[in-house]
Amino acid sequence: MEFRFGLTAQKSLATLIAKLFVYLFVFFCDWPPEAED
Repeated sequence: MEFRFGLTAQKSLATLIAKLFVYLFVFFCDWPPEAED
C-alpha cells in the first residue's frame, strides 16, 4: 500500500514538473518573437 502510494505521488510529481517545464519552454520560446513584433 505504501509502495503504491509512493508510486502515485512520484507520478504526480513527475507530471507536475513536466507541465512546469513545458510551460516554461513554450513561454520562453514564444516570448521573443512576440516582443519583437
